Amino acid sequence: MGVTADIKRVLLTTVACFLLTAIAFRVNNQDQVPLISPFLFTLVIVLANLDQVRVNKLKAIGLGLMLTLPVFLVSVLAGVGLTQMLKGAQAGMVISSAMSGALMFLVNSLFFNMRSFKAGLAITAVLGAIAPFVARFVELYLPGINSSAGFIEDPGLFFICWQTLVGLGISIGIWVGVDQKKLK
Repeated sequence: MGVTADIKRVLLTTVACFLLTAIAFRVNNQDQVPLISPFLFTLVIVLANLDQVRVNKLKAIGLGLMLTLPVFLVSVLAGVGLTQMLKGAQAGMVISSAMSGALMFLVNSLFFNMRSFKAGLAITAVLGAIAPFVARFVELYLPGINSSAGFIEDPGLFFICWQTLVGLGISIGIWVGVDQKKLK
């Protein structure tokens, strides 16, 4: 069909996102980790895929870090607003997770060569949307995970799941491509 993928690089980016977030929450379980975590996430995405940056590498890191703050704030405000409007925390969480995943993909598309932009954007939004369910599954069914019953009381598990899944979506956009010539 003409699909090319570098599975090793997709896995590297995904594992790096997971490890960095998990270690950050494990080492420093304070209130400031959720505020620092999005910046670390952006940094690990750029550093894990540095050879695919199409602009100056320092500019890509700076731009990514600068645009992470507005994405984070918009996502949190949208999540709170949607939760109030929809009268349900789960629906608001799913929609804001999908939206923030798509926004992070768009931020990264500014300085990465995206081989499959539309598919990567859609996959990242879907993976962002299922992050609350994955976090809930881990919380309920995997033994040994110490976490509270809700996402608000313990954001660490949600951040770990969301950043791992969105990192997977972004790396799919970077490393998986469809060769249009072979499709014709």
